[in-house]
Amino acid sequence: LGAVAVGCWLIWAAARRLDEAGISPFAAHPGPTLLTNGLYGRVRNPMDLGNTLVALAPAIAVNVVAVWIVPLAAFLYYAVGRGPLENYYLRERFGEDYADYKARVPSWTPLWN
Repeated sequence: LGAVAVGCWLIWAAARRLDEAGISPFAAHPGPTLLTNGLYGRVRNPMDLGNTLVALAPAIAVNVVAVWIVPLAAFLYYAVGRGPLENYYLRERFGEDYADYKARVPSWTPLWN
């Protein structure tokens, strides 16, 4: 239940922050603004992390090895499939600002300072 709660909160909070900045949470390409503060100042991909946590919850709940394919697939999709493409688009759009942000803020492990 904890993974679902944290995951849903991350998805909601990240989507709300994107919406406040005028960026669609469903957009395939970067919006007009690079978000680097708030939740996005702690982790670069809060929605991806939240979705992976939600996918992880059933695997934890039923503890069946075969069910672990779902969170593994989610992680691979976000980290290996979509992540590099998103990094490319953001670098193209925001240049050195994105490179600096990427160097400061981790993709998957939130900063707790």
